[in-house]
Amino acid sequence: MKKNNTKYLCLLLIWAFVMCFHITSEIYAQPNPRIEKLENTLKITSSDTAKVRILNNLYEEYLNAKESSAKVRKYAEDALNIAEKAKFTQGIIISADNIGNIYQLQGDYNKAIEFFLKALNLKENQKDNSKIADSYNRLGACYALLNENEKALNFLEKALNIRQNSKDKLGIATTFTNLGIVFYKKSEYDKSIQYHQKALAMADSLLDRKLIANNLHRLGETFFQQNNIGDASRSFRQLLYMAQRSGDSGDMQKAYQGLSQIAVTQSNYKQAYEYHQLYANIRESYFKDLQNTTQGRLEESNAVAELERKKRALIEAESHRQTLWIYLLIAVVLLVLVIVFFLYRSNVLSKKTNKMLKTQKDEIEKTSKELATQKEILQASKTEIEAKNKELEASKTEIESKNDAINRKNEILEATFKEIDRKNKDITASITYAKRIQESMLPTPVQITEGFPENFILFRPRDIVSGDFYWFSQKNGKIIFAALDCTGHGVPGAIMSMLGDSYLNQIINLQGITDPNWVLEELHNSIGIALNQEETQNQDGMDVALCIIDPRKKKLEFAGAGRPLLLIQNGQMNVIESSKLPVGGFQKDRERVFTSHSFTYSPENPLWIYVYSDGFQDQFGGQRGRKFSKNRLEELLFEHHQESMPEQRKILNKTLIDWMGTNRQMDDILVAGFKLT
Repeated sequence: MKKNNTKYLCLLLIWAFVMCFHITSEIYAQPNPRIEKLENTLKITSSDTAKVRILNNLYEEYLNAKESSAKVRKYAEDALNIAEKAKFTQGIIISADNIGNIYQLQGDYNKAIEFFLKALNLKENQKDNSKIADSYNRLGACYALLNENEKALNFLEKALNIRQNSKDKLGIATTFTNLGIVFYKKSEYDKSIQYHQKALAMADSLLDRKLIANNLHRLGETFFQQNNIGDASRSFRQLLYMAQRSGDSGDMQKAYQGLSQIAVTQSNYKQAYEYHQLYANIRESYFKDLQNTTQGRLEESNAVAELERKKRALIEAESHRQTLWIYLLIAVVLLVLVIVFFLYRSNVLSKKTNKMLKTQKDEIEKTSKELATQKEILQASKTEIEAKNKELEASKTEIESKNDAINRKNEILEATFKEIDRKNKDITASITYAKRIQESMLPTPVQITEGFPENFILFRPRDIVSGDFYWFSQKNGKIIFAALDCTGHGVPGAIMSMLGDSYLNQIINLQGITDPNWVLEELHNSIGIALNQEETQNQDGMDVALCIIDPRKKKLEFAGAGRPLLLIQNGQMNVIESSKLPVGGFQKDRERVFTSHSFTYSPENPLWIYVYSDGFQDQFGGQRGRKFSKNRLEELLFEHHQESMPEQRKILNKTLIDWMGTNRQMDDILVAGFKLT
């Protein structure tokens, strides 16, 4: 009885913990827009490099939101000032390019050239050809707009040379287009047509609609200047067909205007008028839409003050709501304590009742022995026997009455057990719902396949929710994948996994950090601060295997904390060990050092990579009930790495099931594999 009651008390306390966690999550789970998150992060960030990255991200967000140029430029200028004080070269380059873009959009091409040259000098010191070519192209476009055609050609030809060497198709096509424009300005129409036709061919292969449309328009104008009416008409008609399919009113205006001019040269004034009318109608519709948009923005500005007032009211209401939730949380805890008290009291009464029943049972047995003795002695006396029989009947009635009372108490206990079982099911349902939340946190197969066309993931939580999880993102042209094994499993492990997911999003997606050793250092510091580990000496943390792939450079970078990386290339297997200490967890006098390793690959020399938690290798099974072992797992992956990724996952899963047999799963299991070409 005592053991069962203790079990139910523990289950009740777990239920209370899950309910408290759910209520707390509801209180503090407030959705924030991306801009607000960046601004809030900027307020609490002390690192100058992190501030520079956040300010440049705010520049991009406000630029996409079509804010005023002065406000957008302010973020880029602030980023440049901080980067120069901190001597943060990469930050200076990005900030200078951003300021140059704003001046170019405003038509101040000389100021734009000043900042583009500033960024170019630093890029040349770093010898980053791709970024150098980008600066050459920007400078060439600005000089072309200033009609300084020779300077424009000089920079554009340098950009073309770099991009042809690096086989950057989009960059080559863009530079061809700009060269065609410059030769058009110089009235060298044959060269202009040659470059525009090259750009058009490459744009067709890249399926870049806007680049195709731009080159068709420029070809139409150039053919028209050469009085090549047939090719000019063909170019403008192709442009019109594309614009009508995509609904691009700007390209339709260019096509109708060009066709109208051609009809005039052919003395077909009726058709010229029809084309011009279509051009005017689209232009008028465009300016009406622009006017409506401008009017909407004015109305939006007038509503800012009202929105601020409502925001303050919402903050006050939210504060009141949180206070009410806290009171509700206290009430729930008090209710749980009351229920625990009554269960404890019921346990004490049950023990007392059992003791009393045992005493009564001993008395009944003693009475029965006495009756047997009296029956033998008084067998001759019928009257005494009948009297004794009546006495026995009375005792029997009393015993039955007491048995009825015991049965009623048993019924009450059975009802109590059913109620506890119901609450246990409610707790299981809550944890199952938590599993849905955790699964929604994981990247989808479609997202991962976009980054890694050939991949598999074997993910088997031990309990309903898992302490193992995997994380995926694409940032700054790089693909990031991490496999993490948090302290514990079940509910505690799941809580740690949510903490890890949140900080990875902040470090990589918000702060833009993509150096693997730096990411692990930031993650370690964030977990230590969140769990106050320096003061509490809390040991909770997570093992991490972090891979960052640059598809353009065909380069893999890896850094780990407690988990290795298995590489297979040219038929050779190599296990890259990581830092022995995990991310997070207090370790006095032991400095965390996370080392980055880099590797290259190509279509002719592909690379298979595997990351995994310790759940698979530590699983007990087999004929002798031993662990599967790390060496056996590495040999299994190497033996089947030439199979397709889905087939490898089937082999791993079947091997695990066969090995486990009737043994229960000991830990969460995660194995992920990718092929890089």
